Amino acid sequence: MALCSICKNTTLAGEPYIKMQTCDACARRLGLIPMPPATRRQRPCGACNGQQFIRAILREHSTDRAGELNGQVSAPMYVTYRPDLHEGWVMRYAKYLAIESAGLGLLEAYICRGCGDVQFRCVDVENIPIGPQYMTELVDVGGDDPYR
Repeated sequence: MALCSICKNTTLAGEPYIKMQTCDACARRLGLIPMPPATRRQRPCGACNGQQFIRAILREHSTDRAGELNGQVSAPMYVTYRPDLHEGWVMRYAKYLAIESAGLGLLEAYICRGCGDVQFRCVDVENIPIGPQYMTELVDVGGDDPYR
């Protein structure tokens, strides 16, 4: 049985944790998820023609607003978030975000090992909602201009 590569004392249980080489507790604390399929076509770096890249799922780190005092939250970085609503007796209101489950538009980066050029990609662009409540807007450069 394989042990967690971080804490070194927990046996890995389940396919996603074996792939990530971490236990559930370490994965949740550090904001780790299984790597989704790559989105970038395999081609040389546009800046230096380099052939090797580091692919990384970006993560964000913050303090936990609703839990333990000075608790840390780490989660994959997303373009926007789905609001989580609380149904109260008198009214409905948005709760603090549960970053891990509310994210839409997972971000990944490709870093050229030759020159350090960074290219960002979105893993699930089709799931990103459009609207000011998500701080997103659709920009269409095609338009009706016949001279494009």
